[in-house]
Amino acid sequence: PMPPEHWTDVRAKYTPEQLEHLTHDWVSKSADEGTLLPQDAPPPCDPASLNSEQRCVFEKLMAHRRAQIVSETSGTPPPSPLRLTVYGLGGTGKSHVLNCFKQAIDAEADRANAVAPPGSARAARSDRLVKVMAPSASAAVGVGGSTIHSTQGLSLPTTDRHGDLKSEVVEYKSGSEGLKKLQQKNRGAEYYFFDECGMIGAQTLALINSRMNQAHVGQSKDTTFGDKSVILFGHFAQLPPINDPTIYNSPYGKKRLS
Repeated sequence: PMPPEHWTDVRAKYTPEQLEHLTHDWVSKSADEGTLLPQDAPPPCDPASLNSEQRCVFEKLMAHRRAQIVSETSGTPPPSPLRLTVYGLGGTGKSHVLNCFKQAIDAEADRANAVAPPGSARAARSDRLVKVMAPSASAAVGVGGSTIHSTQGLSLPTTDRHGDLKSEVVEYKSGSEGLKKLQQKNRGAEYYFFDECGMIGAQTLALINSRMNQAHVGQSKDTTFGDKSVILFGHFAQLPPINDPTIYNSPYGKKRLS
């Protein structure tokens, strides 16, 4: 295999503008152009089919969503955002729980919209409320989502010649086209699901936090993940992050992650 220094040298040949273009992966580009083959809709999910652990996660998600609805309709303070890590190897039903949650959101929205007075605000469905992302294109397709880097406008993590990780996130300026696109893409989202969380490194997680703050409050500090719910799916004993320290074992010492 090629040594890491080889890829650092290759990357140095590209300008920041070229790198930004390259980070728009084939899956996301094809999805935008409508050239991907349509995926079959997930089968109807019956919450009664969930096992005890899956049901625990599903009920926690639904309890939070119902508390949000009460807040929206009564004007009371909203519930604190969820911070969940759902451990499980492939085939343990994490995607099944996610599909049940999305279908339950849509069912409740449809019931509310059916009796809503004409001209009133429509209850939001899962395509607006839920964002599903993964570190790689193949993982993103598997959960019906998109890649983290394309959705959040991130460049791929790199190291300098000394092996130190470099942060290359672009801080969008107020009123810029980049900020407008980011906020438009994330408008209305309340739940962010990240699959294959073991492949998300500490630096990438810090950049996600910065981007979500920009997307929802227009700045990159003073809040955590834009005050939105973040749910990590996966297992930290599977594939590690690429060119990024793990979340649970940072070599930075006293150095900041962002």
